This record gives sequence, structure tokens and C-alpha cells, in this order.
Amino acid sequence: MLHWAEETPGEFSVSADYEVQASVNSRLRRRGDAVSFVSQSRALALSTTGAGPIAVARSSNAEQVGPSLPPFATHPTAPPLSC
Repeated sequence: MLHWAEETPGEFSVSADYEVQASVNSRLRRRGDAVSFVSQSRALALSTTGAGPIAVARSSNAEQVGPSLPPFATHPTAPPLSC
């Protein structure tokens, strides 16, 4: 789970996160690393201005639905993601 906050004006960043320990343990057993969507998201800063989906959702206060975002780089031995 991720909580995004505008701690820096004009940017959303992850201000808190939580991962179920069983998921962390399973990933460590399978891949031997701590890389996850949560850990990778910590490096992101999402603009709250402009015409992007985050900025539009913020300014309109309405859900935005569109194409998927580019995938994060994953560990070479990670199984492919499926929806």
C-alpha cells in the first residue's frame, strides 16, 4: 500500500508505505532481493501541475482512466506480470 502526499509543492511523493510481510518473505525466497513496486515507487515524484493524468485528477478532483503507465524495471528472474 502506498500513501502519496504533496510534501513538496507541485509534486506527489510516497510519504508512507506498507507491504505484507508474507509477500516480502516470498519475494526474498524466490528472487533474493527486496525490489518491489513499493520500493521502486519511493524514487518517483509525480507532478501535480500540467496535463498529465495525476495533475488532471488533482485539479478536477475526479478519477482519471487511461492507458497503463510504463512498467518498472524488474529483476531478471522475476516472472512476467499479468493482468
